[in-house]
Amino acid sequence: MDIRHSKETFISTENRKKSLKRFVNRYNCVKLHKGIDNKTPYEIIDEFYHG
Repeated sequence: MDIRHSKETFISTENRKKSLKRFVNRYNCVKLHKGIDNKTPYEIIDEFYHG
């Protein structure tokens, strides 16, 4: 994540915050992770709490 932010230019603090929120959302809710059976972290947590 640090590498990504160092390569991106932000026009304002608000722009940086929005970009970080998009990144975190994609990482947790969209991107599949091989280490957890090609699921998202959100799916793992949802399965834990809701079966």
